[in-house]
Amino acid sequence: MKTGMYWPVNHMVAKKSESLQCSDCHTRNNSRLAGLTDFYLPGRDYSSAVDTTGKWLIVLTIIGILVHASIRIFSYAKLKTGVKK
Repeated sequence: MKTGMYWPVNHMVAKKSESLQCSDCHTRNNSRLAGLTDFYLPGRDYSSAVDTTGKWLIVLTIIGILVHASIRIFSYAKLKTGVKK
């Protein structure tokens, strides 16, 4: 038995003259999809764990970039002055 699956790649968007705004579905208040459950819809649903994790990942990424840049700058300056360990 063959099984088929269809994934709407175009986000089910209509022509420009008939299209909706993103906020028509992706909002907490008066959403067109407010009555649908059992799935996560960005902009409509809220998860404090996801929000907190995302914020910490951004902070840690910035710290990692700053540490990496500092090491590269320090190594380059050390190379330019001819100081060797």
